[in-house]
Amino acid sequence: MATKEDFEKMRDQMIEREKGVPAVGSEAPDFEIERLSPKGARTGASLRLSSLRGRPVGLIFGSYT
Repeated sequence: MATKEDFEKMRDQMIEREKGVPAVGSEAPDFEIERLSPKGARTGASLRLSSLRGRPVGLIFGSYT
């Protein structure tokens, strides 16, 4: 069973972690990813988010294993 101290430690860790999260409406951090084919196969080609600046972008994160 978790104690009050365990909860407070977890809460403090979450608060500290949230300090690095971008605010809603702020610019997304730049990153590079591998492009997939329409069938989901790896292509070896990469894409940098900043190369799409000024264009609408939808990001879908998930695990499809």
